[in-house]
Amino acid sequence: MLLFVGLLVGSWVFMVLFTLCLFIVGYFLNLKIQDLKLFVLRYSRRGDELVKLNMSFNPYPQIIMGNRGQTLKEELKYWKISLTAYIILLAPVFIFVFPKLLKMEEVGNFWMGFFIFPIILVGVSIYTVFNTARNGVLFRKLKTYVAYLEGGAKFEDLEYDEKELMLDENKKHGEDNASFPRQLLLTMMYNKAFLQNDREKMKFAVDRLTENKPIVFRDAFLPGYLPLLIQYCIVDPQPQLASTLYKEAEKALINDNDINTKRTIAIYKCFTEKNYQEAKSYLENVKNLFLDTRQTKRFTQAELDFEKTMVAIVEKEIKEAGYYDF
Repeated sequence: MLLFVGLLVGSWVFMVLFTLCLFIVGYFLNLKIQDLKLFVLRYSRRGDELVKLNMSFNPYPQIIMGNRGQTLKEELKYWKISLTAYIILLAPVFIFVFPKLLKMEEVGNFWMGFFIFPIILVGVSIYTVFNTARNGVLFRKLKTYVAYLEGGAKFEDLEYDEKELMLDENKKHGEDNASFPRQLLLTMMYNKAFLQNDREKMKFAVDRLTENKPIVFRDAFLPGYLPLLIQYCIVDPQPQLASTLYKEAEKALINDNDINTKRTIAIYKCFTEKNYQEAKSYLENVKNLFLDTRQTKRFTQAELDFEKTMVAIVEKEIKEAGYYDF
C-alpha cells in the first residue's frame, strides 16, 4: 500500500518539477508558452495572446514551449537541455538522500514508490530524445501542432520547415516514408495549402507522401491517403491514379466512420466516378456525423471547418452537374 501511495505522490511531485524545468529552460531560450494545462485551467496561444480555456480536471500539469516555425533541430536542443537540467537537479537527491530513505523501516516502501516515477520518466526521455531516430521528435512536433489546433489555431497558422519533411533528410535518422507522425504533419501541411490555394505546397506534400515509391496501404497509414485523394480527384484530376489509391484504401475508408473518411469517399464518388447518387448518400452521412457530439468532440474546430469546406465543394459540384438541389 505504501509503495502505491508513494508512486502516486512521487509521480505528481516529479511531474511538477519536470514541467517547471521545461518552463525555465524554455524561458531562457526565448521560447513562448504555446499550451499550458493546470488542473481545470488551460491556456493556449492564439497569435500573440494566451487564451484561457476550460478543461476537465487533470492533476498533472503539462506545458508546451516553442515558437511558430521552430525547427526540429531547435526543438531537439530544447529537450536535451531540459532533460540535462532535470537530471542535474535530481542527481544529488538520488546520490545522497535516496539511499538513506530506503533504510527507514516503516516508510521505506513509500520512498521506493516515490522515486520510481522519475527513474521511468528519465529513462523514457533519454531514449526518446537522444535516440538517433527522428520519429520521436516528429511525434512531439505533431503533438505541438495538435495543441495549437486544440487551442483554436487554424491550419493557416501552422508553419513548416520543408527540408525537415524531406524523405532523404529523415532517412539519415532511420525514418521511412510510412512514418505515422510524418504522414499527419504532411496532411496538415496539405490542408493549409489547399485552403490557401497554394498548388506548389499541395504538390510538395503529396510528393513527399509518395516519393521514391507509392505508399503501400496499411490501416495505420490511412491519413496519408486523404490528401492524395483530394489532390488527384479535385486539384490535379488523374482518374486512373485516384481509382488505384481509392481501391487500395476502400475497405478501411468504408469501415471507418469518421467525418473525414466519409467526405473522402464522397469526393471520389463525385469527382472521379461521377456517381452523384452515392456521393449524395455519403454527404448526407457526413452531415449526420456533424450532429453527433461524440464525433465532433474528437476534432478540433480547424478540422471541422476544413471538413465543412470540403462538403461545400462536393455540394457545389453536384449542384452544378444539375443532379439535385441542396
